[in-house]
Amino acid sequence: MVSFCILRDLRFLPRPICVAKSEACDESYKNPGTARADDMHGAVFQYTLKGMGHLRAGNTTFEVPEGKGFLCRVGDPHIEYYYPSSGGGVWRFLFLSFVETGNLVESVNKELGYVFDVHPRNSMIRHLLEYGEMRERVFEMSAGDGALMIHRLLSALVDIARYPDADSSRPLRLIRQAHRLIDQQQVVGSTPSAGSILSFLFPMFYVSDASLICAC
Repeated sequence: MVSFCILRDLRFLPRPICVAKSEACDESYKNPGTARADDMHGAVFQYTLKGMGHLRAGNTTFEVPEGKGFLCRVGDPHIEYYYPSSGGGVWRFLFLSFVETGNLVESVNKELGYVFDVHPRNSMIRHLLEYGEMRERVFEMSAGDGALMIHRLLSALVDIARYPDADSSRPLRLIRQAHRLIDQQQVVGSTPSAGSILSFLFPMFYVSDASLICAC
């Protein structure tokens, strides 16, 4: 599990708590919101890697099989996520726990629902998996970078729900790839230059001496 330490935290900004891979094998795994009613600012995005889990939101129960993930408040008394009574083997999943003091999570749930169909090769999932594969470690992160990480998660889910063919859109794909380049560099402890990002986005140009020069 990777945990995040936010430097000079700003409470009004969303911030990640941890990313981890885990699994459940029986009905002892259950997370009712009523058990965490004092954590109304906490939220989770949980993505199934293998098997299937269930999410109950109010009177509706959703299956969350491989390739799907859910977003919810962990302290919402109308929410519960759990290993299904029908069994079916190991439920293996990846999750990102975070804090969001506004109403972004509620807005996404209200407008787009709780469960999202996310391809395992999606850049957001691959980036979270990079964290999830790491041994226990604490990452220091600025308040701005922490907020950016959560906003990228939420914006990716919005795109997936509203624009299911977004992966075929070159502009959106390039923007996501640029985000991924930045995130990868943050994981290894360095920051990409403006030139490397521009040359990545626009291969017909290159950056030299702070000037954008046409290479053709």
